Amino acid sequence: MSYTTYYERRQNINKREAAKLEEVFAGHGTEKPQQLTVRKLRFEYPDRELPSEEDRAKKSEIKYGICMVDFEDDQIFLQMKYIQRGITYKRLSKLTKEECRKILEGDIEWMQQSRNKLIRDFYLEVKINYLRPASIVETKKSIYRWKSDYICLKWSVKSIRNNGYNFFEKNIYMIRCLDYGTVELNQKQAVTLPRYIENIFRVSDEVKEDTLAYVL
Repeated sequence: MSYTTYYERRQNINKREAAKLEEVFAGHGTEKPQQLTVRKLRFEYPDRELPSEEDRAKKSEIKYGICMVDFEDDQIFLQMKYIQRGITYKRLSKLTKEECRKILEGDIEWMQQSRNKLIRDFYLEVKINYLRPASIVETKKSIYRWKSDYICLKWSVKSIRNNGYNFFEKNIYMIRCLDYGTVELNQKQAVTLPRYIENIFRVSDEVKEDTLAYVL
């Protein structure tokens, strides 16, 4: 399992501004960007299971998803994202395609015996709090490393409600989420955590900080 923490700023820009930004990066000798397509299956809590506004607000801060990078079977990750006081805390654990397929089919009992804490936590949310698949979001993005920050340009964002669609099917109909000619700009700045908070993440030797969490 890996983790990272960061501040994040978002804004929409037009494609001309995005192209100028890329020119700036190239002019300063920045490494070539990572070009990724990330498909994420988002999970949500049914409102009927969270009757109070306070409970819904609390759960809305914690977001689970399954991410697949470039439609590669060996690049599938369970993700937990938690936002508090402007800081994003993110954990990732790799899943095999078979493990992912089991989750999608509702076969989850194996997760409670996992040695991976994130998988066990996810099991409890599904089993006790009725966390369920909600929507599939697919993003085409370029990621630049700028000093200690990660700059992400999202060129395309598409989505569709999860309704029996095959998560592994490359070509499914999806609805465009960004306006034509619009690019979403994300800036992620690493946060150095106090040691006592960092120890919460380092619950075992398997937990390590990982830059992959910045780009998903």
